[in-house]
Amino acid sequence: MSDAFDPATSRTLRRLMDCYDLLTEVCASLPLPISLPKGVGAGHWSDRADAVARAAELAYEIPAAWEVRDNLKCACLLWLAASDLLLAQAMEPKRYRPAAATAVLLSAEDYIQDTRRGLGAEG
Repeated sequence: MSDAFDPATSRTLRRLMDCYDLLTEVCASLPLPISLPKGVGAGHWSDRADAVARAAELAYEIPAAWEVRDNLKCACLLWLAASDLLLAQAMEPKRYRPAAATAVLLSAEDYIQDTRRGLGAEG
């Protein structure tokens, strides 16, 4: 992705990266940890997206309460949706996409927190 984004897209991209870090932490804390790559930069973008998609697929194989599995899957899918919005923004900028991606990320962050709480309750 380009470094020449407008300020709103740049802020949303940073939020996407922060959300990815949260997702990495929660996936590592699962009863059967899922490891997500920790590369920096656009060159690792498809690796990240592929890993998050794989985590969504693996969510129901985790030995945890169904709420934990559902929350993890939703967090992964929402992160992927926000990522897709930002990729679309890079290809064809639209004024609404950064705000839409931010809204999706807010939901993803909530699901990540719900996953954490669920894991804590099981411990």
